[in-house]
Amino acid sequence: MRLGPTIAGKIGCTLQTLHDLVKKADIDNRQRAGGSTDMTEKLKPVTAAHELVGEKLHAKIG
Repeated sequence: MRLGPTIAGKIGCTLQTLHDLVKKADIDNRQRAGGSTDMTEKLKPVTAAHELVGEKLHAKIG
């Protein structure tokens, strides 16, 4: 018996959402490679600034 669909139904989410939550928890607990939730939050302003500079550069060139 696969527990994923049962658990997902009980907590009111899709199986994909449950998978994503487990994967994120594994990354945050250093059980899986990837960027942690904290690091993702810290990088949001940098990413937004990078996208803005890219858009301005593209508008200037294009």
